[in-house]
Amino acid sequence: MKKQNMEEENKKVIAVDFDGVLHEFKEGWTREIPEGKPVKDSLWAIKELTNKGFSIVVYTSRANLEAVSLWLRQNGFPALEVTNHKPIAIAYIDDRGIRFENNWESIVKYFI
Repeated sequence: MKKQNMEEENKKVIAVDFDGVLHEFKEGWTREIPEGKPVKDSLWAIKELTNKGFSIVVYTSRANLEAVSLWLRQNGFPALEVTNHKPIAIAYIDDRGIRFENNWESIVKYFI
């Protein structure tokens, strides 16, 4: 029964990358607390998805997760889980992702 509850919970999780998706990533990591503005419509989208019952997990490769959480709060985002591990989710929203659809040949062509 517990496994089924976890599977149901994971069906409502959307994982969202921080830099370039929620936070404009124009100047790199210049300070401990990220500088820059929210990406256009990102606050609206997160609130909309949250209101529809989705749990949003923010993932980042930044080491200071508390700084990311602070930036989110300072910019009006609702309380969100922040992690530096890829969470189990129904979808991943990332500005540097390549969709895999059993197409390794096409993917390799991106890089060579």
